[in-house]
Amino acid sequence: QIAIGEPVDYSILKKAEEGIRSLLNQKGYLDADVHGETRDTGNGNVEVSFKVKEGAKTRIKSIRFAGNKVFSSRRLKKTLKNTKQHGLFTRFKQKDIYHPLKYDTDLRDITSLYGDNGYIDLDMPPAQVTVVQEKTSPKAGKSRKWVAIEQRLAEGRQYRVGEVKVTGNTVFP
Repeated sequence: QIAIGEPVDYSILKKAEEGIRSLLNQKGYLDADVHGETRDTGNGNVEVSFKVKEGAKTRIKSIRFAGNKVFSSRRLKKTLKNTKQHGLFTRFKQKDIYHPLKYDTDLRDITSLYGDNGYIDLDMPPAQVTVVQEKTSPKAGKSRKWVAIEQRLAEGRQYRVGEVKVTGNTVFP
């Protein structure tokens, strides 16, 4: 932690930069630029300040699935809880903001959906995220970046349980 009256530790300063950058990423500012600066104020004191450039907020214009045959793209999009393409309601709930970690969490839900239905060989390579539009604005926080997500998947074959036999059981006949 950075505290007033404590010696400056530049490794902690770097961790603070990463923490600020991570918070901005969660809010959709994936291009955020954060730099910690120190300035000698005399008497052995140092002033620490952070220069932050948010960059453009990244929103999702579209999500497309390719290679899905078992479940419709609509069903797969419904499985995504934290990641939605831009729409009237998603804008207000901030669900159309692209955050890679939240998207990865949602992909685990899709893997579970397939696994629960016998498709345990599901293969999902990393999504292709393409910038489709950028809007810059002189006003802070008003710049936008729109991305399109294409998620390919190979479902594999479905496995079914044929017969389950229990032998040697004497407790529960």
